Amino acid sequence: PSASSVDAADLMAFSQGGTPREGTGTQLTAMVQAAMFVPFARVFQNATQSIPTASTEILTWNDKSDDNDTMWSAGSPTLLTIKTAGIYQARASVAFSFNITGQRLINIERIADNYVLGSVASPSAGEARVFVVSDPFRLSVNDQIRVKVYQASGLTLTTYASTEKSTFS
Repeated sequence: PSASSVDAADLMAFSQGGTPREGTGTQLTAMVQAAMFVPFARVFQNATQSIPTASTEILTWNDKSDDNDTMWSAGSPTLLTIKTAGIYQARASVAFSFNITGQRLINIERIADNYVLGSVASPSAGEARVFVVSDPFRLSVNDQIRVKVYQASGLTLTTYASTEKSTFS
């Protein structure tokens, strides 16, 4: 059957565990699986990265813990490339070596138009050294996003290599 031959009665029967019309079961299963697919990638740094003072750097994500839509590639470790259009919740967390001087900024950026999807300024003295930014946004197929950081501590700082502290998803 074609997509137009699946009707509301078929969907109702399928959703309630019943038997849809003959020939529509496989198509309905595929439709439900496609509707339930949520693309997701989570990458992290398994090595530290030096961030010079008064410098903006693009972070490198050299390993992944999840990627169900092939968004991350070892050949382009600074990027996530969108394969399925939709609304995404981007989140970056970056852990810097301890230093309470100066500012820290984290930006999630869509490369095509340099649109900054989110940013955060550093906390005051005595607060955590893990900085997190998260923002929902609409992305199209082949959009690429990356994380840029800036720090002005007066020293070169390093990011922590960790599956929990410095991550991008």
